[in-house]
Amino acid sequence: MSEESYLRRGPDGLFHCKVCMVSVPTLETIRNHLRGKEHIKRRKQAEERNISEGKLPRDGRFGYRTGPEEMAKLTSDERRQMNDLTIANENLRRLIQNAEKKNEHCRKNHGHMKTLQEKLEQLKAKKFQLQQKNQELVEELKDLDQPGIKKKKRNRGQHSEEEREYAEFDNGRVKAEICLD
Repeated sequence: MSEESYLRRGPDGLFHCKVCMVSVPTLETIRNHLRGKEHIKRRKQAEERNISEGKLPRDGRFGYRTGPEEMAKLTSDERRQMNDLTIANENLRRLIQNAEKKNEHCRKNHGHMKTLQEKLEQLKAKKFQLQQKNQELVEELKDLDQPGIKKKKRNRGQHSEEEREYAEFDNGRVKAEICLD
């Protein structure tokens, strides 16, 4: 274990040495403990036990050895397995490379699709609002058609676009018109 792991306080506010199973209250005390003969002896014993159990490599480092001496020690099955893994690794590298190229191609040629989709959503929302407004105007027209309510008739050309609201359309022809006077 690295010394840094010992130099952090536990939840109880004490410094702990898991190798020696001791707890101390101050940083200076844990540093003195880590330099002590008993701790060093117990740490070496724990390392040797971990190596013999296969939890640590013999040189104290994790990872693969790939030097010529280590390659000569491989059995034929291990060599075949290593070659298979090397080929699989190369195939995966090529697949990733091709996927990245396709992704770049899609971004380059279809990157504008996101903005088009956003525009489409905005237009759908606008359409929905206009349909609601249209329904409101239809209801208003129904209210105007009641007996006792007089409608003011005007020629179509007398109103500006801002004064006119179309309530219903039938194949492009206006069925009803409301004046906002």
